Amino acid sequence: MVLAGVAVTVVILLMLAPGGWGASPKGVLKAPYSSSSAVASNSTTILGCAGAKNLAGAGWNASTGVGGFSEKARAWVCPRLQGIGGASSGVASSSLVISLPLSISTSGKHAVVAHWSLAMTLPVFLSNGTCVVNATAKSAACAEYAEVEGDLWGAIFDQTTATYLASAHLAYFDNYTLGSNSHSSGKWYNQSYSYCICSPQGRIAFHANGSFNASHTYVLTGYLEADATAWISTSHATFFGTVVAAANIATRGNQLVLLWVSVT
Repeated sequence: MVLAGVAVTVVILLMLAPGGWGASPKGVLKAPYSSSSAVASNSTTILGCAGAKNLAGAGWNASTGVGGFSEKARAWVCPRLQGIGGASSGVASSSLVISLPLSISTSGKHAVVAHWSLAMTLPVFLSNGTCVVNATAKSAACAEYAEVEGDLWGAIFDQTTATYLASAHLAYFDNYTLGSNSHSSGKWYNQSYSYCICSPQGRIAFHANGSFNASHTYVLTGYLEADATAWISTSHATFFGTVVAAANIATRGNQLVLLWVSVT
């Protein structure tokens, strides 16, 4: 999702300490967000022997200001392809777009501040299987990876002109792990690699400062999306086990929360 900001200054603040900001100031908009709405999307893609499921479909509770979803993907080598070769993959995808109308009573310079809280778990697991070479093969390989990747965006949309007044990439998260084994000329070659961009959790502030027109209709939006992917592949080898990737942004303590919004 790529958004273009025009003539508005955007500032993002990330505070990892959950209690760092205390209570919201007086005169701000807090839950219930009765005028808000949301568009949710859930999908799965399966190739070969795999599974993918949207465990908790993307959703938004206007009464509490809480949104999120959970998903899981798995993949394993098809039994009929053991010792021969093939690939399997499962992908579970979810997205949530939250829209909240803003009240702009006077034209001129204004500052909009939206305070979000984001927390999640992103478990990924390789199969821990053993790659066994087909006795008649001169070379063989086994490979697998699991990944959960997603983003949080914030924006202000001018519905009157159908343009984005401001936008910002608020958070990016990615948990990835890969393992591979290949055999050639009597030698094994092994590779493993993992990384986790899991720090953008906590309280995130989206600040937009600029000129607003009181005759226009403005909407604050938050866009959360994530994909869980599990993939496994073999060539002339037997490889048992299951790759798993999952995202949980749907249970208490692991959610997206719109804490409060101010317009000054």
